[in-house]
Amino acid sequence: VVSATKPAPVRTWMTVPMSVADTIFKALPPASPDRVMAGQHADLAAPRTFGLDPKTGRAFHFPPMLSGGGWGALCDRDGQNATFCINDGDTHNTPLEAGEGRAPIFVAYRKLRQDSGGPGKFRGGLGVSQEVRLFSPGSVLSAMERSLCAPWGLHGGKDALANRFSIVRKDGSVQKLPTAKTAGHVPLKAGDGFLVEVGGGGGFWDPFERDPQKVLADVQSGYVSLEAARRDYGVVIHQQGRRLELDVEATNALRDSRMGSD
Repeated sequence: VVSATKPAPVRTWMTVPMSVADTIFKALPPASPDRVMAGQHADLAAPRTFGLDPKTGRAFHFPPMLSGGGWGALCDRDGQNATFCINDGDTHNTPLEAGEGRAPIFVAYRKLRQDSGGPGKFRGGLGVSQEVRLFSPGSVLSAMERSLCAPWGLHGGKDALANRFSIVRKDGSVQKLPTAKTAGHVPLKAGDGFLVEVGGGGGFWDPFERDPQKVLADVQSGYVSLEAARRDYGVVIHQQGRRLELDVEATNALRDSRMGSD
């Protein structure tokens, strides 16, 4: 209810359409599980950077450098890795060189965020981790969503990791922001920067139903850690150097014991 004495709350331009989409997607699974996907990262995950370019003496406003997140799994397939969010389908990953060529910044790394996809018989897609550093003093502003409401799993599938934003200082210290939103501009010194960790997609169906060979392939690809393979999928994998080997007997025993305890 909106009154003359109590104005409506201010919402970001992406929040309203995403809330509508979420409502629709969450209402469909009980009646039509084969026509909907699990939750996804739902945000551009694109903080803005401001500062002064020491080479030109001009102020810069560095636009978002998009890296992509994970889409939710479907009833019969895994979710996509590092792709656009559903409420902004015309935006895609931005090449690192394009960003570094336009402002005094450098990207320390951009990589898939291990274990960010929700476990399931069909795994959610992975998000991306991207650390940006500044060559000169500046500031950063973040208004990322879906940091508290993680992308949800469906029909026994597990939630994915949520979006996260952190300030990274030159000395290596990290300040993780619980809501991924800054209270205005955060000052950054030369050498400081920020870390964007984009959420993954939720899983679909019980992760203990996932083919152990697929879990092994996920571990070999770096999508899933050895710890998560055992904890979330009940799959035992042994590592010797760079070699990874599936232990079929131990996996069956672990899954039987977990299912029996449930």
